[in-house]
Amino acid sequence: MKRVDYEAVLLDYLSNRYPDDNFTVSSNQLTTEGNNPNLFSVYFRSERFPDEGIKAWAEKVDGKYNFEDNYMKYYLQNDIEAYVHDIAEKSFGECKVFVDFSNYRHCLPESFPTDATAEDFLKTGEACYFVVFVSPGHISLQDAREELKNYKSELEKCEFENIGSAVYILPDIESFEKTDSVNGPTGRFHDMENYDWVGSLKSVEMNE
Repeated sequence: MKRVDYEAVLLDYLSNRYPDDNFTVSSNQLTTEGNNPNLFSVYFRSERFPDEGIKAWAEKVDGKYNFEDNYMKYYLQNDIEAYVHDIAEKSFGECKVFVDFSNYRHCLPESFPTDATAEDFLKTGEACYFVVFVSPGHISLQDAREELKNYKSELEKCEFENIGSAVYILPDIESFEKTDSVNGPTGRFHDMENYDWVGSLKSVEMNE
């Protein structure tokens, strides 16, 4: 197959699977896996999620394509964060929860339903790491560290795999209110060391 054919096959797949979005090839980032011409992937840009890298992957076996893509992690991200927020809030009170997808591939097969829920995604075994920012003044650091056990217990009841989390108490209300991403109030992830660290947990070993 020529390079344009790889792109066309995957673009057709994405367009048919997610008809409410529009896709364009992202910088022609074509990859053939292990120099196997029947195993290939392409990165796309999505009109709905313009800042994310949508990866579509295919393998041709006996003349038929088997497809995977990572679109659903972006489609469900807000719901996933809201789901874990409800769990964290029971332990820590007012908080904000963000999922860090940056280190993980999250390509799911075409058989994964497009009407799936956040819970469905979290039960796939795809690795997800959550950062919880607790509002100051509602809970002490010592009490929050005690509540970490309950937070972990609630997550374990859900029987998710590959779920990790870190919990921080921010220094003031202003910092809490301006936090809108996994990078915290300053927008710089390395500034986490300046906040009160409650603790970390993971249900099983996280693999990048």
